[in-house]
Amino acid sequence: MENNFQTGQVVASELASQAKLIIKAFGLAALKPKFYTISNAEQLSTEKQTRIEGIKNADKGFFGLPVFDVLTFADKEYQTLDKETISIKEFSMGVALIEVNQAKRIIQTPIQGRNGDVKEYISDGDYNITIRGVISTVNQDTYPEDEVAELIKFLQVPESIEVGSNVLARFGITDIVITSYNFPQEEAMRNIQRFEIQALSETPFEIKSTKESKGANNQQKSFF
Repeated sequence: MENNFQTGQVVASELASQAKLIIKAFGLAALKPKFYTISNAEQLSTEKQTRIEGIKNADKGFFGLPVFDVLTFADKEYQTLDKETISIKEFSMGVALIEVNQAKRIIQTPIQGRNGDVKEYISDGDYNITIRGVISTVNQDTYPEDEVAELIKFLQVPESIEVGSNVLARFGITDIVITSYNFPQEEAMRNIQRFEIQALSETPFEIKSTKESKGANNQQKSFF
């Protein structure tokens, strides 16, 4: 998916206003709106590393910090348990507050006669992603019903979702799995719906099978 997002341009006033609305809706008054922007050269480097090498970007300057960025869920098609094919069109959030965290997988083993445990590193865990945002309409008496319904379609997908975000790309994240979401009601704000999404990073992989025949014997190999 093409990553056609902010690349150093001046942030539009409407996006800045939406960012302030997110801060107010989530009670983050101490947080100053900061938009994630990158240069064209850095964007090309990030995309190359993310798409071709499939490894994590070593530069994690925004790790653990909430950052505003454009976020897009790519077109999605999947099958339900009833074999019904569901197709969803791309959904883009003008601005969202994104936070990325990660915990390592460590086995701790207590040893008799020794203070402290023996730590054995297993692997890096998945990235934990928090996405906060608001959906609103200009008319103060009109609820953004259609936009909320479109977002819910993605939140109910029982598979990974391809995402586009410069912030997530910095960590090599191109796909996520939604683990939970929340739509709090806003008092005296009929035209605003805030949402909070919890997700985990997902690393796409393909299983390729080849059959090699030697006489009457067939051998199947799987490559990850």
